[in-house]
Amino acid sequence: MKELILTSILFTLTLLVFGQDSSDSSNATFEENSKWLTILKDTEKNQQLTIIQNKFFRQSTKANNEYMPLIIVDGVPINPNDNKTRDFVLNSLTADNVDIYVSDKEPVGLYTNKRFTGIISITITDKRIRKKFKRRD
Repeated sequence: MKELILTSILFTLTLLVFGQDSSDSSNATFEENSKWLTILKDTEKNQQLTIIQNKFFRQSTKANNEYMPLIIVDGVPINPNDNKTRDFVLNSLTADNVDIYVSDKEPVGLYTNKRFTGIISITITDKRIRKKFKRRD
């Protein structure tokens, strides 16, 4: 868990470099995003993955949203609009083979030049699926 948090903080510091587009939440405000992250954090793991898939990977429309949380899969920040990533997340990840960590509050000591929009960190627990994720490029 400690390693997961440290990885999340590291990638949060590079938020601007790994800017992402969102699909479903193109008009979401900072407050709406914060509320959504809090609700996501309080749900069960089975529902969390479904909610994440529906919000970021099932839509094909590309829109800009500065309040979209950073999505990290196995330490790699991902872009939900990348077709290979979208297919992998929708077809290979299940609640049984992942652990999900949602950070809706800004970590202590984190300094960025934009508002903290959250971190969704997905760790793949199945070794075969993890290898498949690394080979998807």
